[in-house]
Amino acid sequence: RLPKGTNGYFLKQGANDPIWAEAPSGKVHQSVRSVNPSVVSSSNNLGGKDFANNKAVSNGAQVCTINVTPVSTTSHLYAWYSEAAGCGSNAVSVSAIFFGSERRNLGSANSYANDVGGINVHAIFNVPGSGQVTVQARNLGSHNGGTHYTNSDQSGNTNGGQATLTVIEIED
Repeated sequence: RLPKGTNGYFLKQGANDPIWAEAPSGKVHQSVRSVNPSVVSSSNNLGGKDFANNKAVSNGAQVCTINVTPVSTTSHLYAWYSEAAGCGSNAVSVSAIFFGSERRNLGSANSYANDVGGINVHAIFNVPGSGQVTVQARNLGSHNGGTHYTNSDQSGNTNGGQATLTVIEIED
């Protein structure tokens, strides 16, 4: 007969019989956010709809940055970024999340006939060890060099948006 469990433990299969084991924590260590209400623009040309060029941390324009010092080397960082994007030509506007100099994910919005669209980007990054990690959201421009505006309409006029980058450290 299996004894009563303990808070924070779960039932798992042992070598021959079920056993109580400590549950993974899934604990949130910290949550940090950066908000930018300013218009940020980039005319960086990504070289076509496959975004073949100019996707490095040095390209485009920085929108939001967070410096986070993880509290655990066995956790991971989950980041998400959101912006309202306008583009003054029929173009695909692109933004990205970077952990240090490593691009983790891209998001895009199609700006047909000067539409304004939303870009949302999500990324997960394993903590590389001790020390501070810089997380950036960057406006990378567009597929054809048309100016991509963050928090703006297709002409660079503010639309009242606020680009937001949030980073959460979660224990595995």
